[in-house]
Parts: sequence; structure tokens; C-alpha cells
Amino acid sequence: MIKKKLGIFIGRFQPFHFGHLKSLEFTLTKCEKCLVIIGGHLLSISGFNPWDTDERIEMLRLAIPNNLIKKLEFVQIMDYLYNENYWKMYVLKSVRTLCADDNEIILFGHMKDDSSYYLKMFSEWEFMETGNFFQYNSTDFRKKYFSRKKHNDLLDMIPANLHEYLKNWKKTSIYKSIQLDFFSENIIPKTEQKTYILCQQYGFLLVEKKINYPYKNLISLPEKNDFIENFLIKNSSHFKNKQNYLYNKRLPIYDPMIHIEKWAIENFQNILLPDQYTWIHESMISEFQEIFIEDHYQIIRYGN
Repeated sequence: MIKKKLGIFIGRFQPFHFGHLKSLEFTLTKCEKCLVIIGGHLLSISGFNPWDTDERIEMLRLAIPNNLIKKLEFVQIMDYLYNENYWKMYVLKSVRTLCADDNEIILFGHMKDDSSYYLKMFSEWEFMETGNFFQYNSTDFRKKYFSRKKHNDLLDMIPANLHEYLKNWKKTSIYKSIQLDFFSENIIPKTEQKTYILCQQYGFLLVEKKINYPYKNLISLPEKNDFIENFLIKNSSHFKNKQNYLYNKRLPIYDPMIHIEKWAIENFQNILLPDQYTWIHESMISEFQEIFIEDHYQIIRYGN
């Protein structure tokens, strides 16, 4: 059988498991090389996204045998939650640096559920179903990995070269905070929907520094409260609009729907702000992308 020039395999690899490995092995039976696209680049750390991009690439290189790794290329791509045309554009750009002929490209993946919709976005390429090898998935692994209960079958999902890495990672402070705040068996879901303020003046954006877990040391749009409301009134702020954003990866203690009120300050008074608030110039926002909670960076950059 004549192989196609390039296979495409897209994943978050949180973490890499045997199902991913079998999919890559299958891909390389059909194609000469494979471009592995690592999604969720620069997302802030959470239970949904425990390992940053560098850590995931390190795990991929540890787990994948040398005879396969030499046939792979890796590229990381940001999520564009509220403008997926951007995401598709960057995927296409990355692919076409390696292969300009769409007829020589196959997209590989498993249509698991509605979250696999992105596999239908590339009609220009042939699609090939990989299947769900061993019925493994990263979500189940994370739930067991961060659980306080012992799961004897946990490492059965993961290539042996990752066992030591993941055991050592359990000793980190990040592991402990994720276990405490994202995977507590005692979490009671809330239905309260939060409201945040997107407030701009003279090219600056007001942000809130989070001082308590689960978002300690991260930043967000300011949560609406009495101080913020008073601040907007004193500065003769102009209300522009209110929009809702549904993001299913919020903490389970919060409703996945939040409200964003957009305000513009028309008569700025130099009101002293508490330490938890600060201004960031719009030209600098991308430098803080990794420490914005949840989808707040995406809302600022790509929300309507």
C-alpha cells in the first residue's frame, strides 16, 4: 500500500496514554510522517489542564518509542474558544508548512462524543477513524490520579516510561492544590452564576489578582461587588453591553455560565484601588495569558 505523505493527530494529552500511542502507531501505518498538534497551549493550570505544554511534550518524548518519534513533528496551538476560525487558521498554517497538497494528508482521530466536533472542521482532508483503543481516556485518568482513593489500575493506562514521571509529579505543590480544589469528592455543585466586569480606560484593562485558592496567584476580570459598582459610578462609567459565556471546564463548584458586563470609563478619577486590583495595558495582556483563570483571556481577546 502506498502511504500518504502526512498524517494529522490532534490532542491535549492530559496526559498521554496507551490510547494515544496506539492511534499514533495506526497513523504511521498509513502515512510517512505525522504532525502531532498539541491543543490547549498557554491555558492556565486547572484540573482540566494540569500539565503545561512543555510538560506534555516532555511526556510525549518519554512515552513514544524512538522508532516512532523520529517520524513525528510536534506543534502547540492555542485554543480560541470564541473564534474557532482563528484556531482552524493556525492548524492549516502549521500543516501546510509540512505538506501543501491536501490530497496527501489524512486527519486521524476518534469521534468520541460532541467534544470531537473539531474533527469535522477540515473537509479539505481525508478523515480516518482510529477507534478508542482499550477504552482509555485522559479524563478518567485525571479523576483517578487526583483522587484521594487508591486505584491499583491507574498506571495500566500509561506507558511504562511515564510511571516515574507521574509519581514524582504527585510531590509538587501544583498537584496538591489541584487535588484539593478541583477533585474533592465532597464538592457540592453551585447554581449561582457569577458576573464579571470588563472595564477599560485609555487602553488599560482592570483585572483582579486572586489571593485565595483555587485561583491563588492567578488573575481574572474583576468580579462584580459593591466596591466595583461604586468605582464605576464614581468614574462616570458608561455601560456598553452584557453577554453570557458558557464554558464547561469551570470548577464544579461554579455554574459554567458567567455574565460579562462591558463598561467604558468616560471621566476617570484617580481612585485608589485595593491591592487586589490593578491595570494592565492592552498591549501587554498576551504576556499574562497563562495566569488568567478559565476562559477570561479568551473573552477579552476573542469574545464578541
